[in-house]
Amino acid sequence: MDPPEEPMKKTVRWLNDLSMDRPVELQHCFNLIVTNVPGPAVPLYALGAKLLEAFPILPLVGNQSLAVAALSYEGQLNMGVLSDPATCPDAQVFCAGVQACHEALVERCQSAAEDP
Repeated sequence: MDPPEEPMKKTVRWLNDLSMDRPVELQHCFNLIVTNVPGPAVPLYALGAKLLEAFPILPLVGNQSLAVAALSYEGQLNMGVLSDPATCPDAQVFCAGVQACHEALVERCQSAAEDP
């Protein structure tokens, strides 16, 4: 019988072999990636010029169809959306939905702040 750590080592080895043997293009577990990146709360400068806004870009890898990233910077929250038009032709619908939900959230927060 294997010692207790052996099954874990075998599993890790199997996962490593799987990732090395199969190309990324055949990855079928997911086609969407979403992340948030907390950025600095203080302004950044390059050669004396202040960075006014920062937008995240998350690349598509393999068979991913949609990548969504949020990045905060100096009190702002910006989003970046990248899609593969062949597999996600309605990314504009997604973006419009995100914008509508954001506007509704802002409206609720403002009305909650006005009501004691």
